[in-house]
Amino acid sequence: VEKSAHLGKVLAGDRRDRAHLRLVPAFDQVGARLRLDDAAHQAARAATLQRSPAAATAAARDTAGAARARAGLACRGVTVTMSGTLAPASAVTVRVRCTVDFGQALLLGVPGGKTLESTASEVVDAYLSWHEPGASR
Repeated sequence: VEKSAHLGKVLAGDRRDRAHLRLVPAFDQVGARLRLDDAAHQAARAATLQRSPAAATAAARDTAGAARARAGLACRGVTVTMSGTLAPASAVTVRVRCTVDFGQALLLGVPGGKTLESTASEVVDAYLSWHEPGASR
């Protein structure tokens, strides 16, 4: 509510104030991009710690969702995809794509959302070995 009141005052203000308002969605977009990059990075790291491709994909999806939630990034139409293998010293790549809602940007004549995509890769630890229970060493 406080933001809305301030926004209304600025919209009624002089041209300089309105020019500053055009920068708000740009800063929101940069912040959203950084938070999405961080979510993709965390998701890729989580995927490399799993034993199977199915578990890695699930970990990437869950971690990306949790990272977005912690960062306060409101997204819709989220897709998380993983590629690569879990072999030691190989790379896993996670792509997170979603439409970010910029909320009050509509009042400024700017579309209220933008589809962003972020990709991050992590190397599977070459020294990490998965010892299966019951297997001989």
